Amino acid sequence: MRRELFAGIDIGGTTTEALVVPADGGARGYAELPSGHGGEATVTAAVAALDAALETAGAGRSDLEAVGLGVPGHVDHATGDVRLAVNLDIDREGFPLGAKVASELGVPIAVDHDMRIAALGAYNHLRSQRPIEHLAFIGVGTGLSAGLILNQQVFRGSSGFAGEIGHIVVDPAGLLCACGLNGCLETFASGSAIERALNQTGVTTTAALFAAADAGDRLAAQVSAKLTHHLAWAVHLVTMTYDVDVIVLGGGVVAGNEAVEARVREELARLRATSVVAHSVLSEDRLTTLPEDFHPGVEGAVALARHTIENNQKPNQEEVSE
Repeated sequence: MRRELFAGIDIGGTTTEALVVPADGGARGYAELPSGHGGEATVTAAVAALDAALETAGAGRSDLEAVGLGVPGHVDHATGDVRLAVNLDIDREGFPLGAKVASELGVPIAVDHDMRIAALGAYNHLRSQRPIEHLAFIGVGTGLSAGLILNQQVFRGSSGFAGEIGHIVVDPAGLLCACGLNGCLETFASGSAIERALNQTGVTTTAALFAAADAGDRLAAQVSAKLTHHLAWAVHLVTMTYDVDVIVLGGGVVAGNEAVEARVREELARLRATSVVAHSVLSEDRLTTLPEDFHPGVEGAVALARHTIENNQKPNQEEVSE
């Protein structure tokens, strides 16, 4: 008897996660593997992560009903094509990621931007606790981006670039960004920025960086302050632009990292203390995080896959909020 499984794949610049969920409940399967770089390598890594998740669930590809897939870059939600995914080495010419993965697996695939998928996962999780109309998910991973739920719907913008806050220039004299511009927000607040910061100070983790700052290390204090300043700036930017009910700070760099969250909250408190507008808009309860064991990217991707089938819609052509 065929098992109806919905699967989600969340492709990041560093790792690829996969989650398998039975339609009627039961044991889940989860796996995380290194991401591939380049179009074909990205497909290979995504499929390998899904196969590993299926194995942990005691299932196989023949049990799959549909797959949702989140990926960074410019995603054509209608076709599943991806381009300008600079952290995956997929260039402006684009790559038919959805079609390639669908061909490999033989099941319907729905594709969207990874931060929009994460925003959907966070939205579905948090709205069970309180009413939410508008939500932003700021993902701090290899890069920096935001996913938006506005009026209970995923917001993509006119050309699919909504939420790409990491490529807003905040210092034209700053470092060269992977997008080709200098001084993008991503060069100050992202996994790659944190790695550069750690190399400057000689410590190996963000927790150690903040500990060194607290112990009086002047360089560590400067580096950690610069990092949290720009993360708070990202929160402020999204709040002032979209006026959402909730901003979720997540991604591999900050998920479960209490030191980063605490410092960002301290920086936001300073903004509120110096600006009457920030004080009005940046209320303490607007910023939240998710449980460390909750993976919004793959949870949102599963919701995308489930919605595709349950609404009898063609992959990549549906609205993903439920």
